[in-house]
Formats: sequence, structure tokens, C-alpha cells
Amino acid sequence: AFDVHCNAYFPFFLLIHVAQYVGLPLLLRPGFVASTLSCALWAVALSHYCYVTFLGYNALPFLRHTEYLVYPIGLILFLALGAALVRLNPSRAIVSFYFAPTFEDLVTDDVNNDADPR
Repeated sequence: AFDVHCNAYFPFFLLIHVAQYVGLPLLLRPGFVASTLSCALWAVALSHYCYVTFLGYNALPFLRHTEYLVYPIGLILFLALGAALVRLNPSRAIVSFYFAPTFEDLVTDDVNNDADPR
């Protein structure tokens, strides 16, 4: 099971962490095109993960009904379309999550801002 996950996760990793990083100047722009491209990138990555997982488990003869593993692809595409229509940009959300200030940064900034600037 772990090898199936690793085989499915590697392309997901390449799309989300490498291709998204390269495309961040385009994906972080405000607007419909950037949010549509970001949603499409995430939808392709998640759908590919589901499909490769399905292929890996489908090769095992003792498993039944592995086609259930491709059912989330329809939901992923539907949610991606809806997110693109309301201009939800997953790349912006992930970047703000990765690079959000920590509690210590907020505390030290407040201490530095309250200091008397003589």
C-alpha cells in the first residue's frame, strides 16, 4: 500500500511543489485567469493522485471494487470549477499558509513597534 501511495504522490509533489513554485508569479496575480489556472493545477494534481492510486490498487487481484477510488475525481473537478467561478485561488491560500508569520514573529514585531523611537 505504501508503494502505491509513493507512486501516486510523486507526480502530485512535482505539480504542487515544483510546477506551482515556478508558476507563482502568474498564479499569485489577482484575477480570474490566475485563480482558474491555480484551480486547474490543483484539480489535475489531485485527480492524478486518485487515478494512479486506482491503477496501483487495481493491479492487486485480491481487491474488489477499486473503481471507487476514481469517484472523487468528479467531485474534485466540480469543486475546482466552482472555486474558479468564485475566484478562490488555492495557490494564494497555500502560500499564505506556508509563509504566515508565527506567533513569535507577531510578538517581537509588537514589542519592537511599541518601543520608544528616540
